[in-house]
Amino acid sequence: VFLLLNVGFLALPLASIISSLILLASYLLYLKGGKFNISIKLSLANTKIIREIAPYSIRSLFLSLTSKVLYYTDSIVIGIFLSVTDVTSYSLAYKLCFAATNLFSGISIVLFPQFSKLAATRDIHVLGELFLKLTRVSLAIIFPVAIFLFFNGSQLIELWVGKENFAGFDVLVLLIA
Repeated sequence: VFLLLNVGFLALPLASIISSLILLASYLLYLKGGKFNISIKLSLANTKIIREIAPYSIRSLFLSLTSKVLYYTDSIVIGIFLSVTDVTSYSLAYKLCFAATNLFSGISIVLFPQFSKLAATRDIHVLGELFLKLTRVSLAIIFPVAIFLFFNGSQLIELWVGKENFAGFDVLVLLIA
């Protein structure tokens, strides 16, 4: 709709915000209208619990916003100084390297409740040990993948989208690093 209205550069963020609001409204309607016996009222908010989770929530919000800036600034800068074609080439190499990180990021997601429990109980020693183990396992997974991408990444991209859409070996190596 925004593309048809010729909104321009703001089309993507506007569509994202509106779709998120529609999704949130759908969740609320589903919870309120379902057989869950859930009552959503501001007066039922527990300020003690809100104060307890606020630091984590604020940190999560900040990390989410900064990650969006981190993940999209590069494409904006490339688009401003080079061309949309260069954004596409860069984005394809980036997606290949980013997909490789999904191999070990799943472990972090699975262990998140354990990290939260250890942080809540202030068991810093065990938390540190678990973090080091997670880091070692992640490196053991990603290191061979990085080597594979170093030697075969350009061929994968060429097979995937053609040689003309490869950003170049230098770009690929930077993204692998």
